[in-house]
Amino acid sequence: MHPVITMKSWSHQLHDSLLIARHEIYEHIRSRHFWAGVAVALLLAGVAAALIMLAMNTPVELMEDFPYGPYGPYR
Repeated sequence: MHPVITMKSWSHQLHDSLLIARHEIYEHIRSRHFWAGVAVALLLAGVAAALIMLAMNTPVELMEDFPYGPYGPYR
């Protein structure tokens, strides 16, 4: 087969595949399930960030009766 014909065939196949992918991405972005997933992911990220911020501000003090800390001398 001639190389020019082969290249044209490959370029047409690539173009058709890109059109199909563009259409599928467009339909995916328009779906409510996609945006619900984005909302859940953002909500979980916000909760995780809030928990990390709260954990960083929590004071940690050793009790006077336990000189080795909360776990004891043998871990």
